[in-house]
Amino acid sequence: MRFLFIEQSALWPVNSGHKQLMASFIEGLSEMGHTVDLFILDRVFNEPQKAKEWEKFGGKIFYHSLQMDYGKVPAFLLKWGNRLFGDEHFLVETASLERYKKALNLVCKAENYDTVFCNFVYNFPLISAVPSTIKTLLMEYNHQSQIEIDLANKLQLSPIMRVFYRNQAERLKQYERKAHQEAKRVLYISKEDQKVFIGVDQSSDVFYPPMKPATLRKTDFSFKNALLYSSDLSRNVNRDSLMWFLAQVWEELKAKFPQLTLYVTGNAPESLKSWAKGYHGVEFTGFLSEVKLEELAVNCDAFIAPIFSGSGIKIKILWAMSLGLPVVTTPKGAEGIEIVPGKDFELADNPNLFYKKLRNLLEDDHLRKKYAESGKSIIEMKYSEVKSLKYFLEISA
Repeated sequence: MRFLFIEQSALWPVNSGHKQLMASFIEGLSEMGHTVDLFILDRVFNEPQKAKEWEKFGGKIFYHSLQMDYGKVPAFLLKWGNRLFGDEHFLVETASLERYKKALNLVCKAENYDTVFCNFVYNFPLISAVPSTIKTLLMEYNHQSQIEIDLANKLQLSPIMRVFYRNQAERLKQYERKAHQEAKRVLYISKEDQKVFIGVDQSSDVFYPPMKPATLRKTDFSFKNALLYSSDLSRNVNRDSLMWFLAQVWEELKAKFPQLTLYVTGNAPESLKSWAKGYHGVEFTGFLSEVKLEELAVNCDAFIAPIFSGSGIKIKILWAMSLGLPVVTTPKGAEGIEIVPGKDFELADNPNLFYKKLRNLLEDDHLRKKYAESGKSIIEMKYSEVKSLKYFLEISA
């Protein structure tokens, strides 16, 4: 089969949960003999090294830059777009949507695809440009409206700003609902996400995200004095999570385990590194290749995910479980993943509990091994790459 994936940006380097999921997804389809092309809206995609990463998949790239259209949007709106509208792409999209639709329509007619696949809320309006002879699939796993609701509930916001974000959430929800109605089929990667839109499209399915089998797996559960936090720290939600952990949990944990090191991988702003200098034992590794990241992970004792906002499945948690790494996370971090606290992972929703769960885990080799084995079972049963891709191909036919 021939697929066209619509992406907001290039999938490399693989420095976020979304990119990790999609890179694994596309690689799996390619290995099964299917062709996957990309239609990318990325204003920085003209870097040659990025294009080279795609060569191994054998597909084509159709690149349409947002850069050309920034001149159509007043500068002050671009400057404040992220603060006022959630993302500047909404503003650029208003100025350039018709051009993107025209380009996508021409590509679809020229390439004769079986299915066009779209998985990012800002790209959903493009679906209407796909010829009716081609099947369209939406994958909803990060409904932006929930992020706005989380912002509205933050205590430091004024009553006026809370109202603003709640109104913004409702606008985004309507935006998503309209796109769902235009697609031939909608896939949800968790039952929680499906509940948000279940009344919109009856041809909806729960599609468990395909997790690529890990090259390495943790087998040595002796105490390593090491924790891992891996994320794209350029995003506010991830940066806030790390700062919360360091300010609320780390010092007490460090007092209990003086030799403990927290390895933080992924893109990290210099301002964050500077802020974290006051916390001993925190090591920022920067972006690591897949091989080096797995090597580091299997030599850590646990994976932390102190997430308090956002929506959809947190792919980084599934990734950690696939490596046999015990996970300590919050209710928001575990949201959408079919796992049981105390059986498959440790759950904590406040600093004191987060500290206690981590302390118990670090003191007990057998407990860490238990969670590793349970995580492996969960991945094999629910998130197997082979099972997920087989199901995807069935509904794409």
